[in-house]
Amino acid sequence: MGGLDNTQEIHLIAKEPLPNKAVQRTVPSVLGGNMMIYSWTINGAAYPNRNSLNVKEGERVELVISNTTGMSHPMHLHGHVFEVTEIDGQKIAGAKRDTILVPPKSTIKVVFDANNPGVWAYHCHILYHLATGMFTVLKYENADTRFWKPDKTSSELENPLELNSANAVWTESTTGFLSRVNQGHRGTVRDEKNVYLDILILCPRFSVDSIMKITKENCCWRCCA
Repeated sequence: MGGLDNTQEIHLIAKEPLPNKAVQRTVPSVLGGNMMIYSWTINGAAYPNRNSLNVKEGERVELVISNTTGMSHPMHLHGHVFEVTEIDGQKIAGAKRDTILVPPKSTIKVVFDANNPGVWAYHCHILYHLATGMFTVLKYENADTRFWKPDKTSSELENPLELNSANAVWTESTTGFLSRVNQGHRGTVRDEKNVYLDILILCPRFSVDSIMKITKENCCWRCCA
């Protein structure tokens, strides 16, 4: 069986497509990585950094996602719904979603309306790729950036009220997962950890930085073997 691709995606059509409007801004998102040192990047940089994908409220934005790596990346944009418009040069009136799988060496174009001002996370939803750098933000012109502090990543990870609590929850929860694995209720230990990691990324108790720290310490790192 081969890897996942967009054979099905290319045939999907939005039930309620975006209104017709010309693209007013094109934003590149080049996905890169190095398996030897296990570092993943967006536009050549691994998070944390102060880079951002910049937009202005009211614009119709085209996001061009180019995957230069040998792995697929499900790319997820917070706060917006986009429509798939092109897959590897083939133009489509595709599905509306907030996450799109980008296979190796593939380029996918999506469009969305910049109608939700703020600073929004944009990242690979394979969490050990997020944890090692494939994360950035979509930032609106004049957005309030007080709570986006990538330069504070190291100090935030030392906050015992956040990180220690997160690790305690990790230990408690994965103990239960491993018990169920041993009883044959699920496939592998790795699968169970990934399920919990997905819960972590959605849980408001933990910042992105804490999730990244926990993922680095607990992931088996053998997902690509």
